[in-house]
Amino acid sequence: MNLEEFREQVYSRFGRHLERANEETLRPFLDQMQAVLYPPKRDGETVVVEGEVELDYHRLVRRFLADSLRREDEQNLIALWLFCAELWLYVLTEDVSRQFAAFLREIHWESEE
Repeated sequence: MNLEEFREQVYSRFGRHLERANEETLRPFLDQMQAVLYPPKRDGETVVVEGEVELDYHRLVRRFLADSLRREDEQNLIALWLFCAELWLYVLTEDVSRQFAAFLREIHWESEE
C-alpha cells in the first residue's frame, strides 16, 4: 500500500478532517491496517511463529525503530501515522474512563439495610 492509497482509506473511513475518528472507529481501522501492512507469516490457515514469542515492550519498540530505517519514506509515514493514532486512541479511552469515574464519584449511593 502506498501513501495515496493509505490516505484514501483514512479519508473514506474518517473524513478529510478526521471528523468521524473516535474510540469506536479507530480501533477497527488500526487492526485492519495492522493486518494489511504487517501480516503474520502463514502456512495455509496457520500462523507461523518463528523463534520465541516475547511480549517485551522494549524489544517491540527497538524492532519497530530498526525496521523503520529499512522502509521507504512513504511506508515510514504510514507507520508513524498509525502509531500516533494508537496513542490518540489511548488518550481518548483514558479520558472517557476519567470522566466516567468522576461521574460515579458524584452519585450518592443509597445503602441497603
